[in-house]
Amino acid sequence: MKRIFILSLFALLGVCANSLLAQSCLYQFQLYDTFGDGWNGAEIVIHVNGVEEAYTFTALDNNGDSLLVFIPVENGDSISIDFSSGGFPNEESFLILDNDDQLIYESSMPPENGIDIFNFIVECVSCVAPPASTVEFFRLRSTSVDVIWGSATTLDNPTYYLEYGLTGFTPGVDPINGIETMDTSLRIQPLTDTTSYDFYLSVLCPTDTIPDTSNVRGPFTIFTPLSTDVGITAISSPISGCDLGSEAIRVGIANFGGAPQTFIPFDYSINGEPSGVGMPEDGFFVGIVGVGDVEFTEFDLEGDFTEPGIYEIKVWTALEDDMDMSNDTFSINIVSTTFVNDLPYAENFEDNDGFYTPVQAGAGPISWEYGTPAGNAISSAVSGSNAWVTNLTGDHNPNELSYLVSPCFDFTNADEDFVLSFFLNSALSFFGDGVFIETTTDGETWTKLGESGTGINWYNDTFEQWWDGDAGSPGWSPALQNIGSLAGEELVRFRFVLETSGFTETEGFGVDNIYIGPQAAQDLAAGQLVSFSESPCGSPEDQVTLSFFNIGTDEATAISLSYEVNGGPIVTEPIPDTVASGGSLTYTFVATYDGTQAATNVITAWVTVDNDGVLSNDTTSITVNTVSEFPLFEDFENGEPSGWQLDADLVVAQAHNSPSSVLYDNIWSFDPTMRAVTPNYGPVSEGDSLTFDYRYVDFSGGGSNPTTLGLSDNLQIRVIENCDTVETQIGVVNAFNHQISTEMRRLSFPLEEFAGSDIQVVFEATWGQGDYYLDLDNINLQRCPASFGLEAEVVDAASNTSSDGSINIFFGGGVAPYTFSWSDGSTSRNLTDVPAGDYVVTVTDAQGCSDQLEVRINFLVSTEEVIPAFGTVTAAPNPTTGELRLNIELLQQEDLEISLINQFGQELERRAYGRQDLVRDQLDLSRQPAGVYFVRMRAGNQLKTIRVLKVQ
Repeated sequence: MKRIFILSLFALLGVCANSLLAQSCLYQFQLYDTFGDGWNGAEIVIHVNGVEEAYTFTALDNNGDSLLVFIPVENGDSISIDFSSGGFPNEESFLILDNDDQLIYESSMPPENGIDIFNFIVECVSCVAPPASTVEFFRLRSTSVDVIWGSATTLDNPTYYLEYGLTGFTPGVDPINGIETMDTSLRIQPLTDTTSYDFYLSVLCPTDTIPDTSNVRGPFTIFTPLSTDVGITAISSPISGCDLGSEAIRVGIANFGGAPQTFIPFDYSINGEPSGVGMPEDGFFVGIVGVGDVEFTEFDLEGDFTEPGIYEIKVWTALEDDMDMSNDTFSINIVSTTFVNDLPYAENFEDNDGFYTPVQAGAGPISWEYGTPAGNAISSAVSGSNAWVTNLTGDHNPNELSYLVSPCFDFTNADEDFVLSFFLNSALSFFGDGVFIETTTDGETWTKLGESGTGINWYNDTFEQWWDGDAGSPGWSPALQNIGSLAGEELVRFRFVLETSGFTETEGFGVDNIYIGPQAAQDLAAGQLVSFSESPCGSPEDQVTLSFFNIGTDEATAISLSYEVNGGPIVTEPIPDTVASGGSLTYTFVATYDGTQAATNVITAWVTVDNDGVLSNDTTSITVNTVSEFPLFEDFENGEPSGWQLDADLVVAQAHNSPSSVLYDNIWSFDPTMRAVTPNYGPVSEGDSLTFDYRYVDFSGGGSNPTTLGLSDNLQIRVIENCDTVETQIGVVNAFNHQISTEMRRLSFPLEEFAGSDIQVVFEATWGQGDYYLDLDNINLQRCPASFGLEAEVVDAASNTSSDGSINIFFGGGVAPYTFSWSDGSTSRNLTDVPAGDYVVTVTDAQGCSDQLEVRINFLVSTEEVIPAFGTVTAAPNPTTGELRLNIELLQQEDLEISLINQFGQELERRAYGRQDLVRDQLDLSRQPAGVYFVRMRAGNQLKTIRVLKVQ
């Protein structure tokens, strides 16, 4: 649900209530942006009786997703609307509501652009409840809640009517609690803890008004907390630092419940070892923690953090009557770092993480990870195996602000010639994403280090003063900056700062081979290492190319480069060139190597120059794999895939009315062939198969017309086995089997005959007549799971003649998205309103893998009442931004199990509680994307499912 920002609302409502006539009222204009960055220049102009006022909003207004404007109007006023779109019209929309919250106009998406796109005459409703957007609940307790609303009615001294009851009641029909009041705020009590309530608000109209009650606002839903529920929410000290010793442990004790708490026992452990706290002298909080409050206190017994390393501090409360122990415990990791006194300093991260610490600075999670990079753009360390990167295997997080913080340095013996150098690998977006370095000498105040144009390769973005894009050089490259101004300082730390905008998520940034010391006269640093082969399987004449950089103060001569493969013979070749300070050179070795000798080749290369003053940055390495593991799933949504052999004129894009991004070629008399070859995958196992989608569409009409193939037009599908030169045909599309259509058609071919071999798949098309596009998509070398783990939740029909049965399908295997095919012809995931009988569902995933489940819907024949297992069951808040509190009451003890399931039917989490009749627990959806989720509960043989909406 969008949050609404109300400009001077209560002041405006006061004007309406006190000074406007009865025919005066407030109309609402609600402006929305789906991306959350404001309207990017879009503008709505509202004309009231010819007087215009323009409105827009930016990313700074209410998180950039919405704006609410109240316009004072009178009966008979003429209103017209103009709209001009912004930079992203598909994100923009708006609504117009009258003073009774009734919809007058809803824009399309994108809205219609122009002058006088909508006009109307004002008709104020004389008796109305306050707008729903003014109703607020606060001070929620286990037995009470406060509610406030705006006085937006056109009546003098209105009487409000507030109804409330258990969630699901019908106002004015079910037995309810009703309150008549002329106040605009109430405290509602008594309530029951862990209970969901609905509230409805209306206004009593004068006796001569029909109807005698205004339209109702609501329902507004709350969930009362437990009466007794405490836990730890923060550990404020110690924090990661230098030369830690015996440190006080200070924690925040929170009251999540609905009543004040005191005499709270609490304890801690360090790296799993109990603290030894002696109660009640220590670890016993005797103050009062109010409802919703956090009180900070510390243990008398301090923790020992003398030895350098990573420490897990875990703290928990142990209140005997605590009704929810899931939130009792809180833990953090801190790093105790010794001062680095030995200079020069070199760290290549091969032995450990170098005591560099990721620190969260913004609202989102941290992307920084230590280990072996395995992304597409950042696929290796610059030397050895390990580095620090923003996600080892994928993209950085959106809207992130985080730090990678260094250990502590003692620069009392440094001098003004000291430099900081390191290798970076940047794969950032140019749109709002960047990395820069800050320094501190007190641990609190941080200053950006250097600026573009100083040092070597320092900040390629001169406006933002940071690295973005590929930092001016793809792959690993060095950067160097003088840090002589820090000489003499006793405490110096560095941190790499990552900022991401959320517009584009990329692999981000890598850091390796850090050096601090004097800038040497001679210092050559090895950079990007590339192996080139004519075949994805390797060839006997594979080439090696090495880039290196001169980050010394003097020019370099008499240079030699060397490499070895898998620890074999060393190849060394002299470089006749002279490389100036700050310069670089890329060199391809004359001597080749045989890349067919192994499926994995580790290539190590280095640069040598006389009197090189820094040897730690001379070497780099890469790993070249000639065989990739099954499965392959390529949908071309991320552009041209790496490792494929494609004709130079092939294109990856969504074009000529293709349903998504595809690999395509325009085939005609001047371009009569198309060839695409996958990388080498294997080994093939029994049951593996090839699937792909294709279509032929005419060039004329931009892909809107299907192509009829001639006798010579065809698409051959062939397999290259174990990098041989022989290509075995496994299928063909031609005039005799091609289905003439603009829709994509899926084909599947078994691969059993290649079991045990590595394979490449060849797609080769030949022209015969016409002028057409050939599109290929969703090319899969699939290895299907044994099953999807299909399960069904069945509601039996009421009788043998009724059609009120249903089947809900749940599963945990395969790759989304899925399609569903039922024996009765239905294609929805679930069946509803169907008669008793036997049903079969076939679930197919994106790879083409499928599984079947047979389900029977019975009908009820007994006249005896079915005794349900479930009593009151609630999940709140719903919608939720993350935390979901469950309250499950059973009518008798049963074996209880719950599952969290996404909208595709995949089980994300399962919990078993054993025999219970009451469970209070919570699920964390904060890491899940926005969307619909299901909480499925099984008590004995009965099932119950709650639908939950996760919002951002």
